[in-house]
Amino acid sequence: MSHSISSFINNFGGGLRPNRFRVTGSVGSNTPNLTFHIRAASMPASTLSTLLIPYRGRTFKMPGNRTYATWQISVLDDIAQGGVSLWRPFHDWSEQFNDHVTNLTTATQKDFTDKMTTWNVYQLDINGADLRRITLYNCWPSDVGQVALSMDTNDELVTFPINLEYSHYDVII
Repeated sequence: MSHSISSFINNFGGGLRPNRFRVTGSVGSNTPNLTFHIRAASMPASTLSTLLIPYRGRTFKMPGNRTYATWQISVLDDIAQGGVSLWRPFHDWSEQFNDHVTNLTTATQKDFTDKMTTWNVYQLDINGADLRRITLYNCWPSDVGQVALSMDTNDELVTFPINLEYSHYDVII
């Protein structure tokens, strides 16, 4: 195989763009049809641990348990249905699991799983067609990030981070 620039150009399909993505999901059971825009996301990570099995001075490695990393998104703040900043529905969703004031919840364990939602992250090709889709199950917000305010910030829109935990995901495409 030739290592010339012409060979590279002729064999390169154009690459994938990180700004071609779509995220769908619901913010708890109270706002199933809330529309919002994600400024940044990622394809979520998972780790397959290694089991080390010693045998006569050597170590045999086997695959162990899978763990899933916290999934972070950056939400572009906007006025949601009802004239409320999008930060509030995410905050309300978090509060359904543990109230700020009382440090309690009236939910049963079944109610907890009813409040968890399913999210999808799509990677798109240059024409907007789906290349990959990952579905995250039993999502809930572990962190509703701060909304940074500053007098010297011009020509920017407000964003805030959300950390979502989930039980597992499935690679659909």
